[in-house]
Amino acid sequence: MKLPFIEKTWNEVSITQSKTGFGIYLDKSYLRSFNGYKIMLPTKKLAEKVQRELKKENVGNKYRIMPATRLIFESFDKIKEKRTSVIDQLIEYADTDIVCYRDLEKGTLNDIQARNWDPLLNWSEVKLGIRLEHRKGIQYKAQNSLELKKARTILNSCTFFELVAVNKLIQLSGSFIIGQAVAKNFCSASKGWENSFLEELWQNEIWGTDSDAQAILQEKKKEFVFAKSFLKLLEI
Repeated sequence: MKLPFIEKTWNEVSITQSKTGFGIYLDKSYLRSFNGYKIMLPTKKLAEKVQRELKKENVGNKYRIMPATRLIFESFDKIKEKRTSVIDQLIEYADTDIVCYRDLEKGTLNDIQARNWDPLLNWSEVKLGIRLEHRKGIQYKAQNSLELKKARTILNSCTFFELVAVNKLIQLSGSFIIGQAVAKNFCSASKGWENSFLEELWQNEIWGTDSDAQAILQEKKKEFVFAKSFLKLLEI
């Protein structure tokens, strides 16, 4: 995960509490997002996480924007400003969900997909009330619009802090169902990540791994796992 740098101009980082939440002060100035939003956080443990991040990672006079702070900035600058378009994009993941597309040939990969993905589809139907149908092969076939409407309702119920993390979980996994399963504790972040790359893992067992590709995936996995950790920081 490549994290941007900004000029470090503060010495002290403090937390203030009000009726609307927890604010962060950099010396005597409120922490603001890149687009100028005054940062107000819903839980003390999230504020304390940001405080710890802002106190470290100095490189000369530069500060590396760390994971929690970065997601908070995105929640204001991206989710709050473009919430509808973000949700529209996530609905596309539900419509083309990877857990619905199976290998055509009966055998090892198809069995692995069924063993790992069928429980996710069953969970989605029972717990989310969303029934996505699986397909044979990779040819696109639209999901039922009523099921996608249910998915939209779930996303619309998220706060913008929750949505920024859910957005990461869905986009990085390529799956609305996996993202929701991790967010709602049906499976761990590590298991969710594994379920996102079943074919790649299967291919690696046969042909071996590419070190450069693995390095990129490991960085994305860190981002995926942290998105789940971020949701825990939102719990009161």
